[in-house]
Order: sequence, then structure tokens, then C-alpha cells
Amino acid sequence: MGRLRWFAIGLGVATAVGAAAQTSFRDVPAGHWAAGAIQRSVALGLMAAPGNRFQPDRPVTRAELAVVLVRMIDAVEKSGPKPFNHSPAKHEVPAPQREALAKLPASHPGTRAITRLVDEGYLSPPQGRHGQARPGWMPTAANLDKPVTAREVSDAVRSVAIRMEEKKVAVERPEALQEGDRPETR
Repeated sequence: MGRLRWFAIGLGVATAVGAAAQTSFRDVPAGHWAAGAIQRSVALGLMAAPGNRFQPDRPVTRAELAVVLVRMIDAVEKSGPKPFNHSPAKHEVPAPQREALAKLPASHPGTRAITRLVDEGYLSPPQGRHGQARPGWMPTAANLDKPVTAREVSDAVRSVAIRMEEKKVAVERPEALQEGDRPETR
């Protein structure tokens, strides 16, 4: 499961902009193939390393992935010549998603990040064979602290990338928002 953590780190580092201070971690050897990416991810605030320990082989939970994705979104959307964190592109949240959010424990550290991902359209359900959402894609109170699978990471990253592109296009080419074609123009 450690590979999933590396995937999330690599994604964050590849998309985030900025220089990072060099820090070494007690549990990441200097010659490790991902040492640089880990250092940059922590320095950029995408990942945490409490007590100077990164725990590279510990699996990532759904809640932790949500927090990392929100940090990455903020880093990317607020940077560049045309930041798009305040894009006019809106998103309609289907009732089943709202119902699932209402069941998450308010006191859980990941609930706020998951709520933002769903409310702002970053965590849309992947489509199954018959156009319906694949079962199990939405984090629940029962699985928030369970490890994510490679498929779940892939689905979440894909969904975030699509939504970020929608928001970016709405800022860079507002004429692309045709009246009535998208939820934000209805």
C-alpha cells in the first residue's frame, strides 16, 4: 500500500508550483528514489511529517487522501498568471451525494475536506457499465479511516483533474460557458 502514498506525493509535487526547503526525515533514507518528492511535498504543505517522520510505507486512508487533494487543489488553483480558485464554473451536487455527506461524522478530521471536494464538484462518482455511479466510491463513516485502493486513488485524481480543468477554462475562456449548456448558466 506504500505505493499509493508515493503516487499521491508524486501527483502533488508534479502539479504544485513553488520552491521547497530541503529537510531530511528519520525514516526516509537520503538515497531513496522518492526522497526529493517527499521533501518538496512536505515543504509545500501537501503532506505532513509529524516528529520528522514521514512513514512512507504506511497506507493512506480515504480521509488523508481527501486532505492531500484539497491542499493540492489550493496550491494549483491559486498559482500561475490566472488563478482560477474563484472560477465562475459551478457544480450541481446530486441528492445522493448530499445525503452521503450528511452521514459523515462532523468531528472527523477528514470530513471538512471530503465535504469541500463534493460540494465544489471535485469528487464526482465514476461511471460504471450502465452509466450509474460505481458502488463504494463515496467515503462513508465506516470507511473514512480505511486504506484507499489504487482504483480509488485513480478515480479521485481523475475527478479532481477534470473539475480543475473546467474551472480553469471558465476563467481563461468565459465564452465557453454557453447559456443553458452548463449548470452554472441555468
